[in-house]
Amino acid sequence: MDRVSQISGLTPLRGMAAVLVIVMHYQLFVAPLVPMGMSHIFDKLYLMVDLFFVLSGFIMYHVYGNYFKQGVDKHNFWPFIRARFARIYPLHFVTLVYLIILALTVRGAGFSIDGFAGDLFSYPAIPSQLLMLQATGIHHEALWNTPTWSISTEWWAYMLFPFLMLVFFRSGLFVRILFAVGAIAGYLWIMFDLQPAFWANRWIEFNIPESVPYPVGIIDVITGSALLRCFCGFVYGTLIYELYLKNILKPWLKAGLVFIFCWLVLFVLWHFNRIYDPISVFIFGLMILSLAYNSDGVGRFFNGRIFQFLGDISYSLYLVHMPILLTFIVYRKAVYYPDAKESMAGVGYTFPLEQAWVGLVVFVVISLILSKLSYQYIEKPARRYLKGQ
Repeated sequence: MDRVSQISGLTPLRGMAAVLVIVMHYQLFVAPLVPMGMSHIFDKLYLMVDLFFVLSGFIMYHVYGNYFKQGVDKHNFWPFIRARFARIYPLHFVTLVYLIILALTVRGAGFSIDGFAGDLFSYPAIPSQLLMLQATGIHHEALWNTPTWSISTEWWAYMLFPFLMLVFFRSGLFVRILFAVGAIAGYLWIMFDLQPAFWANRWIEFNIPESVPYPVGIIDVITGSALLRCFCGFVYGTLIYELYLKNILKPWLKAGLVFIFCWLVLFVLWHFNRIYDPISVFIFGLMILSLAYNSDGVGRFFNGRIFQFLGDISYSLYLVHMPILLTFIVYRKAVYYPDAKESMAGVGYTFPLEQAWVGLVVFVVISLILSKLSYQYIEKPARRYLKGQ
């Protein structure tokens, strides 16, 4: 495959999103970072996954789009799939093996694992993890290394990508409009039908009282219709890339302040919980275009070494942070609270806010160090080996 030029700024954006996912999971499973009900910003950071989906569609088109311009056959399909497999599977496999060893070790030592970690460490779910089927609806929850539900959906988006490109290259504006309408319809279907049903089933499965309301009007599904959630974002990303190729809105969006303004709008509206999730995803597209168009100011800032470093290790950050968090949860439970019973509804601990923020800093630093090591000694070598380089 021919090398293509890298679009400045998008790699750091992926790193920023990965760090925000870490913050979200810490807030959700370890300790609240703000008093209850004060802000919804941290609650909304699950949408960083949708930013990943949109980015993935955009970047796949940029890197591989022309590869399928003349058609799809075994000579271009399998090298593409091999490259994507080499990119995502090795670290997924290593983190899964680590968590299996963790579960076997703790249970073998006579400690019980209940609550959140106990529900995740399901041995019958291992085959679906290995086959990248964990988000297809086989299970009602994202098991083992939970963030990999989104990796599995992206894997199936990769399978469809060559044929999506084939359709794009052989059709006109009307077909693209149909894809755009389909993505919007998909998001609305998730938000008003599939997502409420998904969360209602979770409440039943985990015996959560009906008096505890589950969230509605969002697109936060992580199995079953999670595939549709990914496909909608992925297709939106490819459509955004076509706007980029035609320089649509470039005079306005190339200003770095547009990118900053988009973040400010999102944070304010998330804080007050006053925006539908699909609108947030639409704004992600504007942010991506703004960074892709921008070559000075904000663009130069995000091309600094720190942000490039975060972007380079973003995949490791995304997959490594949850095993770190689960190790903490399991160790703390086994050593200090072996007789305590936990539930999926009450995973967070009652740390003072000052300790919670100190703990977050420690968690992020540990995640950065281990992600750097996994990127250097797992991701890169495995990718080179599987690609035959």
